[in-house]
Parts: sequence; C-alpha cells; structure tokens
Amino acid sequence: GVGAFLNVHEGPNGISKRVHEPLELGMVTSVEPGFYEPGWGGIRLENLYTVVDVSASHPSNGAGGVSQWYGLESLTFIPFDRKLIDFDRLEPRQAEWLQNYHKTIFAKLSPTLTSEEIQWLQTACGL
Repeated sequence: GVGAFLNVHEGPNGISKRVHEPLELGMVTSVEPGFYEPGWGGIRLENLYTVVDVSASHPSNGAGGVSQWYGLESLTFIPFDRKLIDFDRLEPRQAEWLQNYHKTIFAKLSPTLTSEEIQWLQTACGL
C-alpha cells in the first residue's frame, strides 16, 4: 500500500475506512498522520511499516487457545522535527513512543555515519 505508477496508495491493503482487505503478515503500508488548517494548508508525517506477528507478547485468549496479534514494525528511520512538536500536548505514552523511536533511529543509523553526521542525528533525535 505504498504507491505505484504515481498512485499514492495501491491496494489491496491500507488503513482507511475505504479499505476492506485485512492486513496480512509481510504487507507494507504507510502511516501518515496529518494536520490541516483551513486557508493555510497542511503537513503529513509519513512512515512505512511492515505487518509483523506480535502474538508472543500478548496473553492467550483465556479459553486455552492462542490469539494471533499483528503489529507494525517501522521500515523507515527518519527523526521527527522536534521544532514541530508541542511536547506539552503529548500524553506520557506518546512521549515515550517518540523517545524510543528516536533511540532506535540513532542505534540503527549511527554505525554508518561520520562523526559530524552522528552529532547532527543525536541533536535531531534529542539524545
């Protein structure tokens, strides 16, 4: 569901009320929360994710069976611009997610960067 032939999203999957196909393991989709202001425009923050099995981190369904749980694992690692975030409006779990996301970005990318680039990334991630 990422886009093909200049189409923003191709099926069958996606996260939208217009999509009726279930997400399946291995599918790739985008998550793009946006903010729009009438008369001004808008901005979207877009990341790509793959559907993964997270059943092991969830309890069984209580009837002795095991439920299958899916989650999303990030494929793109780009820090969110901290100047665009009002941290006072984040719930604690949102702030924790953002901090963990930025730590993951730094851990994945820093081994491939120069010392100057590492310094920039550390600042961009607020670490």
